[in-house]
Amino acid sequence: MDRNSSNSGTYTVAATPVATTITLGFKPRKVEVWNETDLARYEHIYGQTDAYAYKTANHDTTQNSIITSGGITLTGDGFTVGTGIGDTASDVIRWVAYR
Repeated sequence: MDRNSSNSGTYTVAATPVATTITLGFKPRKVEVWNETDLARYEHIYGQTDAYAYKTANHDTTQNSIITSGGITLTGDGFTVGTGIGDTASDVIRWVAYR
């Protein structure tokens, strides 16, 4: 896998929402996460504070914002998606992580 490659995946939030860790085998430089149920997109880049994410809303009830807890945290071999993103049972979460 070259340095410009990416990995992607999907998961569904469990009955009791908890932070979800995705293991990639590398520390990503950028992660994008979409909550398809809530129609929101989240982005975290290398150097950003842990658990922060920039939120872009796709509907009228929520404005674009920065979430400061329950967001995305990069780890040495992947990342964790907090409950500020997947906060309801059965939310469908899609993600892309860039090397």
